[in-house]
Amino acid sequence: LEGIVYAVAPDDGALYRFDGPGSIGQKKATVLVDDYVLTAVGDRAAILDRTSNTIIKDDGSSIALPDAALRIQQVGADRDFVVAATGDSLLRVSFGGSVTTLPTGASTTASVPADVAAPVVLGTCIHGAWAASATYLGVCDGAEPTSVDIPSSTSGARLEFRVNRKVIALNNLTNGNVWLVTESMRLVENWDEVTPPQDAEGESTDEKSTKASFEDTLAERTDQNTPPIARPDDLGV
Repeated sequence: LEGIVYAVAPDDGALYRFDGPGSIGQKKATVLVDDYVLTAVGDRAAILDRTSNTIIKDDGSSIALPDAALRIQQVGADRDFVVAATGDSLLRVSFGGSVTTLPTGASTTASVPADVAAPVVLGTCIHGAWAASATYLGVCDGAEPTSVDIPSSTSGARLEFRVNRKVIALNNLTNGNVWLVTESMRLVENWDEVTPPQDAEGESTDEKSTKASFEDTLAERTDQNTPPIARPDDLGV
C-alpha cells in the first residue's frame, strides 16, 4: 500500500486511486454512498456502506452482509478478505463473496459505531473489541476464537487498536488505558511505557527490541496500579 491513496468523492459518486505524490487520480469505480467508511487491504480498497449494509469492492461490485455492520477494519496488509464488526460479532468477508460470522457471545450488543473498535488484521490473527460489552475477540488461523472480558468497565468509552510492528494493544481513548491483548489483557496505563527503545541516532531498534520492551514492562508491573514517578531529564548543550 506504500504510496497509494484511495479517496471517495460522494458528490461525484466515484472511488479514486492515486498511485503516488503528484499523480492524477484514476477513477476506479462508481460508488453511490452516503454513510460509509473507506479502508484498504494491501493495494485494494474496500468500503463499508452502512446504508445498504454492504461491502463495496474497488471494482464497484458489492457483497451483502448478513448482520448490520458498524465498523470496517483498519488499513492492513494484503489479504483475500476484509473484516467488518457488527454490534456483537466480526464478519470475515472474502473478496470472492462469502461471509463468515465470528460471534463474541457477549450479552450486550453495541448499537452505534462509537461503541465498537475498528477491527485489525495482524499476521494470521483478527482482533475486535466492543466497549458496550467490554469484550475482546481474537481469531487466529488454526486456533479456536478467544473471547475475553476487558478487565475494567468500558461503557461509554472509545476503544481503538494500536499496532506497533508485530505488537498490538487496545487503547481506551477516554481515559488513556492500554491493554496488551496478546498478554492476557494486561493493563499498561501509559502507551509511552511500551514505546520501542531508540538508538543513538534516534532510530527505533528491531522488532525483537519492541517485543522485549513490552515483556519488560509486563514483568515490572504489579497487580496494584500506582501513580507514575517523575524523573528529571538530562539536558546537554
